[in-house]
Amino acid sequence: MEVLELEKIKDKHVALYLIEDGDMEWNSNSKTNLNSLLEVYNFQFITIDSKDEEFSEMNHDPIFDLLKKFKKPYFYLDIPEYAKGYLLEEISKHEEQIEELETEYNIMSTNKTERESIKAQNLQSWIEYLKAEVREKENHLNLKIRPQWIVKGILDLISYYEGDKLYIMHFSPKEILPEIRTKLEECNIFVVNYNITRKFIAPQQIIK
Repeated sequence: MEVLELEKIKDKHVALYLIEDGDMEWNSNSKTNLNSLLEVYNFQFITIDSKDEEFSEMNHDPIFDLLKKFKKPYFYLDIPEYAKGYLLEEISKHEEQIEELETEYNIMSTNKTERESIKAQNLQSWIEYLKAEVREKENHLNLKIRPQWIVKGILDLISYYEGDKLYIMHFSPKEILPEIRTKLEECNIFVVNYNITRKFIAPQQIIK
């Protein structure tokens, strides 16, 4: 698997507003809060990290209406398919093995004697072990590796922008917010966790 190295930002001061894209109640207050945020800061660009297929212009009109109103460019970020390859291959092999073993176990379960045998018990234990392995690999892919690639995408975009002070907004699923924040801060980006449902109060100064 490719080792991804994230380089720290040295020549720019960057502040990023991190917003959870799930469970957002896009009522008039939320839209007002986002509007206020966009009015106060000149965001160079907005990034969107979402595996939710419904996260689209059609289903999130309030977001995209405001981005278009303020003429803000936005970019979708995700882990490249080739970067998933090794883990997905392992997960697929485990899932195929689980399917085969479950078929064998189900056949044995039709007979009470075989169902209670040591072989059946061992078979069931092995199935549970493989399922746990699949969950662990999926979590590693989604909660560790994917956030690194998302941050890599943000860093790549930052490199295209001139100026020594940048403001960015990023929408991300709740489950990877902590990892995203950690990786961003390790790269010298100042991160503000912003709850879109709460009234926006602009700090006096973020980037000095």
